[in-house]
Amino acid sequence: MQLEFVTNACVSIRLSDGRTVLVDPWIGGSAFHGSWYNFPPLLPESLARYRALEPDWIYVSHIHPDHLHAPSLAHYPKSTPILIGKLPHDHLHRAIAAIGFRHIRELELGGTSRFDGIDLTILADFGSSGDGYVDQTGYAMDSSLHVTDSDGASILHVVDNCIQPDDARALRERFGAIDIALLPYGGASFFPHAFFEYDDDSKAAKRDAVKKDRLELFLEITRILRPRYCVPAAGSYVMGGRIASWSRYLHQATPDEIEHAAQASDLGGARLRQLCTGDVLDSGTGEVTRNANAVFRRYSSEERCRYAEDELGELPLAQDAVAIPEEFPLPWQRMLGKARANQRAMQRRLGVFPAVDVELLVSPGVQVTLGGDDRLLYRFALDEDAPTDAPRMLVRFRLEASLLYMLLTGAAIWNNAEIGALIECAREPDLHDPTVHSLMSFFAL
Repeated sequence: MQLEFVTNACVSIRLSDGRTVLVDPWIGGSAFHGSWYNFPPLLPESLARYRALEPDWIYVSHIHPDHLHAPSLAHYPKSTPILIGKLPHDHLHRAIAAIGFRHIRELELGGTSRFDGIDLTILADFGSSGDGYVDQTGYAMDSSLHVTDSDGASILHVVDNCIQPDDARALRERFGAIDIALLPYGGASFFPHAFFEYDDDSKAAKRDAVKKDRLELFLEITRILRPRYCVPAAGSYVMGGRIASWSRYLHQATPDEIEHAAQASDLGGARLRQLCTGDVLDSGTGEVTRNANAVFRRYSSEERCRYAEDELGELPLAQDAVAIPEEFPLPWQRMLGKARANQRAMQRRLGVFPAVDVELLVSPGVQVTLGGDDRLLYRFALDEDAPTDAPRMLVRFRLEASLLYMLLTGAAIWNNAEIGALIECAREPDLHDPTVHSLMSFFAL
């Protein structure tokens, strides 16, 4: 079995009989409404090659657009079988069907399916955030892939699914020795760069703390799983448009930082393999066939940020294209009230009422006004249907009216806009509660 690294979470798994499984293809173009771009970037010849692939299967782990990237998927034959986990909701299935794929196979989460000599298991969401916080909404959206080839070689692809030490122990007990494990080493969120009450020094300190924690977790998971080869994956991207400069606050370890951390740590016998676009790792020998044309094989944080600002800084965000003439003023307060009513209805279904006050601070967009006002304020309590004496929290979200229009009408999803750092945030006290952010995804018309 061979693993070819493409970019971010995307890899191509070549089985011993030549068949291939393409995983999470995000190949060129932007994700998260124009805010994310591949880094290292894919050269034109790589873009052409990967878009021309005809994989035997495509596995999509979850609905985030750096994994379910519709413009990338559109290049592949619509007859290609798509493999996904059987989630409690049909969002992923519907999104893939909307691209035009006709053969979507949902596999029972945790069960092992036999495909002409290979065993394939799609693992359920591990149920936590990267820091181990549990989302009270219980909204399971992620999955992971384990493949065992007919010759016994195996690959585990985890990346965004937030694996914790107990999860790794369970996987080791279930699958035994794994040849190649692709594991997360960084993280993707709008923290700390989009938190508007932090100064630059605070953002840098928080970035470094998160980067250190994520890298230590990568090493710990590797020690527990003890694969023959561990591959850090799904942690490298940059931001574009007018938020390109925020790339400096992304908590991504550089290749040198990963290597130095691994050298100073006990990896339980695993050997580190850092791969660039086009590199191929053999599961049997551990040899890497390196792509001689790969760019940014070794890079510093400064080089990454300079690329983002110089090459991507002038590109538009998706919300910049939203235009509403001034002579057609929108009934913002009525729309917001309706969105809140829909959110409250979902909270009643879920039975989740955190003691949190939410403020939306809305500014005009590039081509969307607020009827002559320079700011719109909307405030509500998430526990208004079930008030308690619990300590209260205040979360402020700051965003442009053009993005708010996209969120209200379903053209954008709150979770995606947050990950893309298109929504800014402040909170009192300064604590993370993933439940609040999940509930905001139901704030729509």
